Amino acid sequence: MLCQYIRTDALLGKFFEPFIFEEVPANESDPKCSRDVPEAYQSVPEQLIELIKKNSSISRATLSKQLKISERQVRKIIEQLRNSGQLTREGGDYNGKWVIHEIER
Repeated sequence: MLCQYIRTDALLGKFFEPFIFEEVPANESDPKCSRDVPEAYQSVPEQLIELIKKNSSISRATLSKQLKISERQVRKIIEQLRNSGQLTREGGDYNGKWVIHEIER
């Protein structure tokens, strides 16, 4: 699928974000719909957290490859996790590590 290829390619994924109508909710008032993350990727944050639990110093590039999504999407998900208080980064980009914070629900 061309869309998946663009999202996972190291170069194309940095500069292009494919827009697929099927991934956009048809009804914005539907509570199951999310405008930030397509429904197909709703479980990706949990998968990302599991990968970080296994290797706290994992890079965004490696997360992108293992999750089969673009690095841009990984950055967006990480930003959402940071904003919700679930994830922080200690140290620098190259020698740091991810810290997962459990949020009471």
